[in-house]
Amino acid sequence: MDIIPPILVIAGCVLDIMDILDPDSEDRMQRYTFTRIWQSIAAFFMWLKMLYFMRIFESTGYLIRMIIEVMFDMKEFLLVFIITTVAFGNSFYLIDLANLEEFDEDTGDSLMKFSNLFEGIYYSYLLALGDWDFEDWGPVASELWLTVFTVCTVFQMIVMFNLLIAIISETFATVQGNAENASY
Repeated sequence: MDIIPPILVIAGCVLDIMDILDPDSEDRMQRYTFTRIWQSIAAFFMWLKMLYFMRIFESTGYLIRMIIEVMFDMKEFLLVFIITTVAFGNSFYLIDLANLEEFDEDTGDSLMKFSNLFEGIYYSYLLALGDWDFEDWGPVASELWLTVFTVCTVFQMIVMFNLLIAIISETFATVQGNAENASY
């Protein structure tokens, strides 16, 4: 963790120097995009390092320790959450495949909402976070889709996130009990 940010920053500076030295290159735009992506990753790690240094202060040290403890305590939760998100996403995608033969009368486009499985998983993840997108759902198997949608919202939003809150509360109580020791 200590060596990653300086390496990324130095590499970002080298990429910028290359851009300055060779401004008329044909691949300049591609290199510019890569440089900005590289710099965004470097900036992210630099801010994480700032959190690392905040451990030395008594007022923020136990909070940083609590973040670390919560991350370790919720690993089993994340596994279950990922599996259920993929399960619901797969269900949404397979239901949507029933709309493959249905076409919009005006445009002639397919009424499928997802073009691949990953879009179904992404939809399931957004649904778990409360993004309820009812638009563009095809007419085939709409009752089944509504049933899976309802089960997904109840399970993912209510059960799983309340479980996460319970895990965080338990970790908070443990860290708060050891606040003085955890800050060092």
